[in-house]
Amino acid sequence: MTVEGPIDKAIIMDFLRAGYNITPGALSFIKNKEDPELFARILLNSFNSTKQKTTITREMLVNMDRAFSNLIKDIPALKTSGGQASPTVPSDGEPTPVNASPTTKPAIPAPRPKTATELPETVQAKPTVLIEKIDPALKQDVTSVAPATVEMVVASVPQAPVAADALAPSFTSKSTFIPLAKEHAPQVKVIEDCTAHLKNDGDFADFLHLFNDRFEKLKAIFKARSDIARIVDIGDIASMARKTEEMYIVGMVVEKKQTKSGNTMLEIDDKTGSINVILSARNVDHAVLANIIHDEVLCFKGFYKDGIFIANEFFWPDARRTRRPQLAEEDLSILLISDLHIGSDNHLADLWSKFKTWIRGEGTSEKAREMAGKVKYIAIAGDLVDGVGVYPTQEEHLVIKDVYKQFEKAAEMLRDLPDYIKFIYAPGSHEPVRRALPQPSVPKSYAKCLYDMGVVMVSDPAVVETHGVKTMLFHGESFIDLSIDIPEISHTTPELAMQKLMMSRHLAPSFGKKTELAPDKKDWLVINEIPDILHTGHVHCNGVKNYHGTWLVNSGCFQDQTDFMKSLGIVPSPGKPNIVSLKDFKLTTLNLTA
Repeated sequence: MTVEGPIDKAIIMDFLRAGYNITPGALSFIKNKEDPELFARILLNSFNSTKQKTTITREMLVNMDRAFSNLIKDIPALKTSGGQASPTVPSDGEPTPVNASPTTKPAIPAPRPKTATELPETVQAKPTVLIEKIDPALKQDVTSVAPATVEMVVASVPQAPVAADALAPSFTSKSTFIPLAKEHAPQVKVIEDCTAHLKNDGDFADFLHLFNDRFEKLKAIFKARSDIARIVDIGDIASMARKTEEMYIVGMVVEKKQTKSGNTMLEIDDKTGSINVILSARNVDHAVLANIIHDEVLCFKGFYKDGIFIANEFFWPDARRTRRPQLAEEDLSILLISDLHIGSDNHLADLWSKFKTWIRGEGTSEKAREMAGKVKYIAIAGDLVDGVGVYPTQEEHLVIKDVYKQFEKAAEMLRDLPDYIKFIYAPGSHEPVRRALPQPSVPKSYAKCLYDMGVVMVSDPAVVETHGVKTMLFHGESFIDLSIDIPEISHTTPELAMQKLMMSRHLAPSFGKKTELAPDKKDWLVINEIPDILHTGHVHCNGVKNYHGTWLVNSGCFQDQTDFMKSLGIVPSPGKPNIVSLKDFKLTTLNLTA
């Protein structure tokens, strides 16, 4: 720890004499008080009486200070001999108890549970939308809330209130940026990555292996559910069924059409045979039926009659409604971005500069600095660079025409961010890897500079775990197909496309359309285990939703509208990184364009 002056030395020595170590973040918190030495002595008395551990962190002091504040509310104002109130609240607005009696000693907060199973529903999916205008030249910060963003989050998580005033304009000369994330070593574990396991012989039979693997994995999900009884193979139905016998079957959708009477008829198959399934319009809402697409695997409940299966009910593999996300013990965050398109003449360098200012804690409010200081991880879901030769006229729109130099520029930009941040990077549709899904990680031969920085290079898709919280990165190539197949999904609603992928438990359910699939023997696009966060990009539009305990996040982009996007009618929403707290699962959307 660097000792900057006599006050630092006095505070450090007080703690050392009392038998405690103190982190830089804790020292900074104390120095921001009106009377740092007095505040430190009060805290030391409390720690001594409660037998705290030997290392004092900023988080512990924040909790103690909050406890002091709550207790002060219940204590009548102390009067001086002149009839004036005693100065129990310093000028920075944070209450400090003076001569607190033993009966008002703060209790040390109990440790937060590691998982969300013990937390109420409103805590598990509590979003906060913060939108801050970041301008280092301003003397104060301007905070505002975008109504559209707030409405979107509330609609997705109706039980969770949105804190619209979480960033207060506060700018003091005392404040210093000592990030909490710097005090923690990175904990990144790659759970799923296909890079070293992509195998196929280039034969048509490889597609058969691929779809058999998909079917068996999704069927196993249905078999594990307690609300679904024994599943009968399609080939065994005719020989064992009676007219009144209700049963469950699982099949992959081969064809879908409407009957003259308005019902929906599906042709489905499994490895033993195929059958037509009738879904009555009286039993199933037409809007729900519109979400059924080719090649997804469904489960049907009903009975067999005259060669047709009459379904009373059907199920997607889906995520359990009662699922609770995993939470970390450390008060750290993961920040989600995608589609920087470095090298393109449409890359928005000014927005990136504002982002760099914010993440480095420069020229922003104390609340914003605290939030930025908790960011330990930045996950990039594809299209970090614009690439070369991706489409015919691309060279006309490149300011960096060499893909190697694009990666060098990307490394330079990432190095400008705090060195304690760990980067996780999956490719997209513009990286120098194969276009067909799944995509391996970007090879070291192209991006040695990123490998040398220690960037965690993963495939598309991939699952990584940070402090126990699982994040799935997927660029989102299948979104275009979903917007064509399902009326309610559009380019501007990526969160609805992600919800559909979660329902189907597959990242590219339909085959033979715009999304290219490689015939590998294993289907890496099945969502075997529900992640805590699903992070995507590709369509350049910000979208956020909490679905059955999982944050679905598309973080927009750092690129202006291109001619190609204009042709598709896509209006991007750039400069909106999303931050998820690993400890309390709160989500924050920053707006760098305000």
